[in-house]
Amino acid sequence: RRRARMADVPPPLPSTASAATPSTSAALTAVLQRWFVLGVFCLLTAHQGAAFGGFAVVSDVFTVAYGVDDETVALLLNYGPIFYLAASPVAIWLLSRDGGLRLSMRLPAGPCR
Repeated sequence: RRRARMADVPPPLPSTASAATPSTSAALTAVLQRWFVLGVFCLLTAHQGAAFGGFAVVSDVFTVAYGVDDETVALLLNYGPIFYLAASPVAIWLLSRDGGLRLSMRLPAGPCR
């Protein structure tokens, strides 16, 4: 077995743990903001799905109370995912703009004032 001599050992790599350059910290901030926006978008999507999924359990009551057939109830329950697909491109575009997260939260809350 051969022992490594000093000439065989490569020089140490420069340390990246020292002070981060501004471009590195800016890139990290951008990545964290993108993950945050993705997380908010996923939470809102899950909330929308849960809200419309909650009405599926009362379809029998809805049919009796309003005198509609099961197909109409199914269509009304599908309006949530249909409008989600229609509104997703606009939401994605809005979230990709500067200040888009704030604007996309304020627009739906506007009528609540």
